[in-house]
Amino acid sequence: MSNIESPGRSPPVSNPDAPYCQICIEGGGSVAAEAYCTVCKEFQCSVCSNVHRRSRATRTHHMLEKESMPSKTAGQDPESRHENLGEFCEEHPHELIKYFCPKHRSLHCGDCVVLYQHPCKLEVIANVSVNFKDSSVFQDIKSKIDKLTDDVCEDTAKLEKQTVALDDSEQKDKTQVLDFQSKVIASLNEKFRNLTSQIAEIHRDSKLTLFNLQELSKENEAEATGLKADIERNESNSVLLFIIHIYVPRTEEGKCHIRKTSTD
Repeated sequence: MSNIESPGRSPPVSNPDAPYCQICIEGGGSVAAEAYCTVCKEFQCSVCSNVHRRSRATRTHHMLEKESMPSKTAGQDPESRHENLGEFCEEHPHELIKYFCPKHRSLHCGDCVVLYQHPCKLEVIANVSVNFKDSSVFQDIKSKIDKLTDDVCEDTAKLEKQTVALDDSEQKDKTQVLDFQSKVIASLNEKFRNLTSQIAEIHRDSKLTLFNLQELSKENEAEATGLKADIERNESNSVLLFIIHIYVPRTEEGKCHIRKTSTD
């Protein structure tokens, strides 16, 4: 399959000894490396290194430009993209770690040995690590890592269950609040209807009483008007005035109950 050049990326590598961008290799490409991250121990092309420098998580990483970055390591090509590229020395980031000091349990590159003239007897890592995978030390480390992984997975599962339980509890509490709100609103609506009905009934009775009083007042007015007319018409007749007086008795409240009297 031919390589397709991506916009903004370096052209495919023409020099077989040049390092590749390890991020692009993981994505199936083969783009020339333009920088090297000493923290991530990773070759990067110009695009990936720019993203690496801007990312909040990696913006503080020390980056080596193309002229200062390490040379290509063994196995670093598209056909062996998943092989380990090794670890570089923290003091000399352009040099791979090659030596191990059993006494101090420290790691060193070739520059460390030459510059500091290490007094201890150093072992070549490539030699002492040949059977390390089958050693009891590695098996013990692997077992501990497996147990740690299981514990972390178990903790993660517990946290997920707690999250689900918390969500269920939140939904339950919201449902209870909504149910309480509905009951309060229903109760207030019932009280409103009862009060409205009572107010309407009171006003209806008051209006009926007022209407009856108005009708009685009209009747009294009519009788009083008629009585006044009778008195004025018979003002010279003492007998009739006396009779009219008898037909107008007083009530217990001191008010006159007017009874229309005809002189016809």
